[in-house]
Amino acid sequence: MEIEYRRAADKTFNQICGKVKPVVEKNGFVVVAEIDSSGIMRSRGFKYPDFRIYDICNASYANRLLSASKLFETIIPCHLIVRDAGGKTEVAAGIPTPIISALNLGPDVVATVNEVIKILKVIVDNIVI
Repeated sequence: MEIEYRRAADKTFNQICGKVKPVVEKNGFVVVAEIDSSGIMRSRGFKYPDFRIYDICNASYANRLLSASKLFETIIPCHLIVRDAGGKTEVAAGIPTPIISALNLGPDVVATVNEVIKILKVIVDNIVI
């Protein structure tokens, strides 16, 4: 079962990070938080490659899912990961299929989640090109 969608690019970490916000917004989402995970790890003495987490949200989808179940409060916003992969930069999106399947919330919720997953994959693909 798919838990992430990951692609690599022959671009620098900073080039890819610079593409995140415009691509996310072009696809109807917004960046609600940007977390410099590697900076946090380094500040605590750990060696860590460049790694950033972007929390992204589409309020319409979020409203639909939160209206279906409060359990979505722990799943959203969606996460995009950008990380240095030694000469390449990887971009990944978390895919919540296993969690959604376990919740058994019905076909409308599954359809909404599948719509979001399709958009997340488009976002990842467009960031790495």
